[in-house]
Amino acid sequence: MTSAPIVESQESSRGKILPLRILVAHPYITPEIFSFFEKHPQEVSILIDSGAYTYHQKHQRFSVDQYIDFIKGLRVKPWGYFQLDVIGNPEETRTNLYKMLNAGLKPIPIYTRGHEPEEIEELYKVSDVIALGGISGVQGGSHIATYIKNLQPYIAGRKYHCLGLGDARRIANLKPFSTDCTNHLTARRFGRVHLYMGRGEFVAIDRDTFKKKPPQKIIKRIRQLGFDPYHFAKLEAWKGTKLKPRLLLSLYSQWLYQEDMKKRVGVNMFFAEDSANILPDYEILHGLINGHKLNEYL
Repeated sequence: MTSAPIVESQESSRGKILPLRILVAHPYITPEIFSFFEKHPQEVSILIDSGAYTYHQKHQRFSVDQYIDFIKGLRVKPWGYFQLDVIGNPEETRTNLYKMLNAGLKPIPIYTRGHEPEEIEELYKVSDVIALGGISGVQGGSHIATYIKNLQPYIAGRKYHCLGLGDARRIANLKPFSTDCTNHLTARRFGRVHLYMGRGEFVAIDRDTFKKKPPQKIIKRIRQLGFDPYHFAKLEAWKGTKLKPRLLLSLYSQWLYQEDMKKRVGVNMFFAEDSANILPDYEILHGLINGHKLNEYL
């Protein structure tokens, strides 16, 4: 059996703080991202996605040979990297996996919803951990549960990654080895922050929340996280997409959730990113995690 090159999450140099985990797809990877990793090797873990879905959406072709060359040329060791899958083509997806294996790589294989579940057995023959795709496309929590339940004869007691799963209750019930989600991106895309209150509970806040005095628990929580709750009463707090406290509050809140899930449930959660321009935000997030104050950056 070939094990995927996963570096188990470690505690950081501060002792009890777990690494900042980021999943970045190939189309969004820049040299600066790896420089960030090299600056903080004990505090940052990078998981690489091939970007097959992004290339598919853009009607662009990205070959397995290009991906193999990219992985072989990495100057840092990532937490792991997924195989190159092909949207809607299980045969070519399988061919790509074995091309990567034959090239001496150890990718995390992807099982896509709709394939025969018996294929999972074949994937575990070449890796200790596999990824379950198609979860984000399943509508409704009960349908997600059914999808995973049907796979239990094949994945029970084994390591698997849930692509695109961020729901606390589902994660706590399933206890996958790892998962990724885009919950934090709602602040960037829609101006809405999922404020983490602890124990898997989130409260959604936006501009309307602050048109009147928000509940005291929201004010208290924002202040606990080192942010000024009165800032969010200003209209400009909810505009723009660059280095705004709103974006940083969303990132910091999601990181606390990820840390909670790791410590309480044992799941490695990752920020799934959709942009190449992420480093300013993550540099500040890293600082906040490691004891710096928000006003040092603004």
